[in-house]
Amino acid sequence: MMRHTLAFLLVASILPTMAFAASSDSSCDLVDREALVAFKLENSTSKAEHKDVPETKGAANPGINICTITARDAPLPSLIVTSAALPQGAKTVKPSCKWQSIPGVSVDVGICNATVNHKFVSFALSTKTTSDKNMLPLQVERLVNRLSAAGSH
Repeated sequence: MMRHTLAFLLVASILPTMAFAASSDSSCDLVDREALVAFKLENSTSKAEHKDVPETKGAANPGINICTITARDAPLPSLIVTSAALPQGAKTVKPSCKWQSIPGVSVDVGICNATVNHKFVSFALSTKTTSDKNMLPLQVERLVNRLSAAGSH
């Protein structure tokens, strides 16, 4: 029994890293275990979608990929990761983040956008927790740097 548990833990810790580095169209693959823990989404469900859009001149794989990650037992926190291919030659843009409070419902929404490896990426985190607004930009910057490094090999 213990051997199966250890094997499961090993696979669970390696797969997100492998998926992140892999060339995939799923926006869910852009988020690793470390980010899920930081966003308090380690016990979550995810749903991946692809929306077709008219082909963008010079962009491979036209369309928008959306991943919605939500806590299993509550509506918040939730994370929506969106990615879309950009034409070759698109400049890398470091993450830019902004927080907005939604009055009357005690919900904060943080959104970070970046461009990396000919791909637009956006991370939108909805949460009731207002204690650490620096966590989202730090995690997104780490994820984007990791994606950039994976694309340069």
